[in-house]
Formats: sequence, C-alpha cells, structure tokens
Amino acid sequence: MALVVLTGGARSGKSRMATRLATDLIDRGHSVTAVVFGEPVDAEMSMRIERHRVERPAEIAVLEVSGAQETWLDILGGPQAVLVDCLGTCVSQIMSAVWESLEGTGPACDERAHLSPAYVGEVERRVERVVDALCAARGATIVVTNEVGDGVVPEWPSARLFRDVLGRSNARLVAASDAGYLCVAGRAVDIRSLPSRIVWPAD
Repeated sequence: MALVVLTGGARSGKSRMATRLATDLIDRGHSVTAVVFGEPVDAEMSMRIERHRVERPAEIAVLEVSGAQETWLDILGGPQAVLVDCLGTCVSQIMSAVWESLEGTGPACDERAHLSPAYVGEVERRVERVVDALCAARGATIVVTNEVGDGVVPEWPSARLFRDVLGRSNARLVAASDAGYLCVAGRAVDIRSLPSRIVWPAD
C-alpha cells in the first residue's frame, strides 16, 4: 500500500483532498479510519470540529484521540486504511503534555526565558516515535500536516520549537512517502516530483 502526505497552510484544501483520497479507497473496497486530534477547548473550536464531522463521509470511521496518547499508533498495523488529520495538532498536544509533566521544575519551564534541554529532548523523542510509526506503516496511510515557517520568526521559544519539530517531521514524511503534495488555494502541487538536491546552474 502507500503513504500519502498532504501539507499546506490554513484553508488550503488539504483536509478536503485527504477526505477525497479516503473516499476513493472506500470505493475500492477498503475500510478507512480517520484519526483526529481536535479538542473542543472553546465554542469556536467546537464549531470547527463539528463542521469537519459533517463534511466527513459516514463511511469513514472516526477515532478521536489526543496526540499525547500514543496508543492510536497501534491501528497503523491493522488491515484498515488510516487518515491522520492532522500532524500539527498531534505535535501541539505532545508539547502540551510534556510541558505539564515538567510543570513546577523551575527554569526548565520558564517559557519566557528558555526551554530546558530535557523538555526539548522529550518533545523531539515523542514526535520522532510518531513519525517513525507513520513512515513504517504497512497499510494505506494518508497524513495531513501543516506547513509552517513561512511567516515571521515566532516570539516564544515554544512556538519556535513547534515550527522546527513539525518542519523536520514534514520533510521526513514526504521523503518516505509514495506521494506528497503541497496544497495551496485549493490546488495540489506534486512535491515528490521536485528535486530534493539542487546544483549550481550550468554556464
């Protein structure tokens, strides 16, 4: 089977395209489970989650989890196809869970000053385990992720860590994928067909 990665900014069409791919798999006789990480932390986020539920075909089973709970990775070895939506939210939840585990340890959690090596290392290790599992998945897997880093450098250390960890994860996933797309304004650019190594132009 295949690993397909769709990355892009907000409202780029990546989730819609991923759902279309999942529907194609269903039409071919596959069962599909969508792993979603959204949490209804406020009324506006609840509305977003509900909109995704309405737009998602009923034939797609849904597993609502926290990215900090790695048990969801177990379904990657199962017979069903898996749609992960989205890796950015998963990474954010991992960062929050690690932060809470270090709360009260003084300078290790002083967001305004710095992030401790213990915090950064644990976040990187946990995200790496997720990416390793996605790259090694044997069944059909669709990963939706966020393209970050095109704007200004974030003010807070944690935001810079999120940008760096997710950016490296995206690069690993696309390198391991069978198909990778950058979604922009409702269109998809085939980034797997683009060079990963550039050379100086010929004279």
